[in-house]
Amino acid sequence: MDKQKLEILKNHVFEKYPHVEEGVCRVCGCTYYEPCIDEDCNTCSWVTTDETLCSFCFEGVYKEMFQEEVVYDK
Repeated sequence: MDKQKLEILKNHVFEKYPHVEEGVCRVCGCTYYEPCIDEDCNTCSWVTTDETLCSFCFEGVYKEMFQEEVVYDK
């Protein structure tokens, strides 16, 4: 994943969505005990160390900002 895009996205999300308590997604409000669930019954995970941005919201904001899907490095 492009580190420059990642930094731009992080700054955008942190400015647009004010910080909430640790363990609550700043975009959708999901938690460890009530995660997002997709149509295949997969759940989200945390993408920030302070647990304030879930993987589903990260991917959604990334796609909206850069008009492309997230590609994870292996």
